Amino acid sequence: MNIKIALILFVVIVVGAGYWYVNQPKTNPPAVQEINNSTTTPSENIISAVFNCDKGIVIKADFHNDDPQKVVLQISDGRKIELPRAMSGSGARYADAQENFVFWNKGDTAFIEENGTTTISGCLTK
Repeated sequence: MNIKIALILFVVIVVGAGYWYVNQPKTNPPAVQEINNSTTTPSENIISAVFNCDKGIVIKADFHNDDPQKVVLQISDGRKIELPRAMSGSGARYADAQENFVFWNKGDTAFIEENGTTTISGCLTK
């Protein structure tokens, strides 16, 4: 009986979180807006930030706050990746449809996960 109650409670929480996320205003910028060195281009509705990461990796992130919200990443290893905003409990999270590539950002920090493994970490804005 306790398992049924726990399962029902879990479903209610997940459905409630999904409802909350879907009904969030689309005009809220990602958490990186608080960064002192970010710049906004009002006509394009873009916030840009540069993150210095472990192992000398640099990520330039352009946060597009229009609908749909997305981030365009330019990584110093030569990759340029565009990701849509994804559900997150805290901070800003961007992921491809298969969740193979995920960019997390909260305040002035960020990291990247690829195939479930953190591949770029220790990222702080300049």
